Amino acid sequence: MIKEFEIGKLYSNEEIFKTLKVANAGGIRLSIQDKEWLRE
Repeated sequence: MIKEFEIGKLYSNEEIFKTLKVANAGGIRLSIQDKEWLRE
């Protein structure tokens, strides 16, 4: 199981399902604070 997701890294559906303990990850979207910057 993944402890934290890294920006820019690709994950399989299975890894996401197991880490988040969900059956469907189709609607998952990244959420950041309004004033934070997302850098690659």
